[in-house]
Amino acid sequence: MPKKKQSLAEKLSLTTGVQLILVAGSLSVFSFSLGRQGAIQQREALRARIPVVQVSEQLSKKLSYPTIINELNEAAIAADPELLNDFDRLSNRFWRQLQSFPVDYINFGGTNGIFLGLEKTDQSEILHYEDSERFGRGTMAVFSMTNTGNRLKQEDSIPGMSATHQEAWYVDTVKAGKPTWSSIYAWEDKPDTFSISYNAPIVNNDQQLLGVVGVDMIINQLSTWLQDAWDSNQGLALIVEANGDLVASSSPGLTLITENGEVRRANISEIK
Repeated sequence: MPKKKQSLAEKLSLTTGVQLILVAGSLSVFSFSLGRQGAIQQREALRARIPVVQVSEQLSKKLSYPTIINELNEAAIAADPELLNDFDRLSNRFWRQLQSFPVDYINFGGTNGIFLGLEKTDQSEILHYEDSERFGRGTMAVFSMTNTGNRLKQEDSIPGMSATHQEAWYVDTVKAGKPTWSSIYAWEDKPDTFSISYNAPIVNNDQQLLGVVGVDMIINQLSTWLQDAWDSNQGLALIVEANGDLVASSSPGLTLITENGEVRRANISEIK
């Protein structure tokens, strides 16, 4: 008996477990439910399926980039383990990948708490973040970069970093013991920035953990992507978790809420 081909929804459910809910009009709702039977539940005319499928296919493509980058970096580190001891070379590698792939952030964290991350900002500027012995552990040094991928000048210094990695990108990956998507989390150095990331544990020949390498999708920027993907279609597109917390919205201002001076994600129950 031939094996049944996986639907797009089933493939995506293996990666994120989030749902894409598209409100195609003032009263009509389509649900592209990742990881559930009956991927698209129709609530109005068949013509509205077209933007649903188009956006879900674009999301599928976007989710593939972090897995590709991680596989490349795992292979590079396996071939040259000293890469983890040379943050300038590793930074240059991440810089080239940010130039080549539409992702927001690539990073490595060691078991001893050291950290290197490169971020592509909304203005397409690339910043180098490092918490290491050479700049003083416990402080995140932030550098601008040249157009050839080298550190330029220090732009900021963020004190009070934790001695060990406590964020979901690291903790979830170590717990899983294999490449995996993290839960959504707020950055330690930027509490109003939220990410979901795909990460892989890095081990030596004796299978001892050396750290975690990963790629972040910053949900603050994912709403901008969804806004462009939804384009001129009527209504609202939302990416939500199973509990209703928003991951992204085609109306970016709806995704995050400031409450009592702290930023949190909105829940779908709060969307009018």
